[in-house]
Amino acid sequence: MTLPSTSLSALDLAPSRAGIRTVTRPLRRRVLTVVAVHDISASLVRVVLAGEAVDETTLAPFAPVDHVKLFFPDAQGELHLPEVVDDRPAHLDRTRAIFRDYTVRDADPDAGTLTIDFVRHDHGPAGRWAIAARPGDEIGVLGPRGSHVYPDGHARYVLVADETAIPALARWLSAPLAEAEVHAVAVVASADDVPELPSPPLGQRRSIQVVTAPQSERAEALAAAVKALDPAHPDTFWWIAGEAGSIAPLRRTLRDAGVDRGRRDIDGYWRVGVANLDHHVEDDD
Repeated sequence: MTLPSTSLSALDLAPSRAGIRTVTRPLRRRVLTVVAVHDISASLVRVVLAGEAVDETTLAPFAPVDHVKLFFPDAQGELHLPEVVDDRPAHLDRTRAIFRDYTVRDADPDAGTLTIDFVRHDHGPAGRWAIAARPGDEIGVLGPRGSHVYPDGHARYVLVADETAIPALARWLSAPLAEAEVHAVAVVASADDVPELPSPPLGQRRSIQVVTAPQSERAEALAAAVKALDPAHPDTFWWIAGEAGSIAPLRRTLRDAGVDRGRRDIDGYWRVGVANLDHHVEDDD
C-alpha cells in the first residue's frame, strides 16, 4: 500500500473530538476508468481506477477511514454526478445520481491509481457494478473530502470490523504503529472472506482474530470478542465498524468500562434493511 507522507500542515486541519482530528481538502469531481479487477477473498473484489488528477489524491497519515462517494451508471449506462459548489455536492438529493460511500483502500499518486474494495453481492447497485466491472468501465468519484486523523500514541489498539469495514481495517494495519500492541478482530460469515492483510511493522505486537458468525448472531459475537480484549485497559484506542445494529451495544460496553470519547470510534457502515445508510448519523455519540 502506498501512503504518501504528506504533512498535515499542507491540509486544512480542523478540531474534532478529543484525540481525533479532522482534515479537510477541496472536493474534487472526477470520472475515473477501471484499469484492473481482482478477487481478493471469497466476498471481496478489488477495483483499481485511474484517470483525471488521481495523482493529486493524498491520504492523510493515520486516516484509515478516508472515503469517497462513488457514482454508478444508471440502467442506460449514463453517469449522473452533481456539480460541486462551495466544496459541496450541489442538490445531490435532486439528481438522478446513484451513489454510495466507500473506503479508499489505496491511493498511489505515482501510479495514478485509486483502489476500492467491494463486498460481492447482487442486491445493490455497488455490488452489482463491482461484480460486472471490467477494464474500460467508468465510474464517478467525489472526494475524499474529509479525514478523521486518529491518535498514534496509545499503547494498545483494538480494531474490530465486519466484511464492509475490512478495507479500513487493512489501512489501520498498514499504519506505522511499531511500538503499539495491536489486536484486530474480523467478524465475518466465513474465514474465506478475509483477504491477505498487511504484515506488521518491525517490533509491533499484533494478533488477528477471525470470528465467524451469521448476521443474526453478530451482536453476540462482537460483544464476546470485545469483552475478551479487556475494555478496562487504561491506554487502549478502540475502532469498531460494521453493521449499525450489531455494533450499537458496544457503545455502552465501552462507556461502562470507562472508555472516553477520545479513545473510541464506533461507526455504523450499513444497517440491515436500509439502502444507502448515511453512516455519518451512525457515528459514535
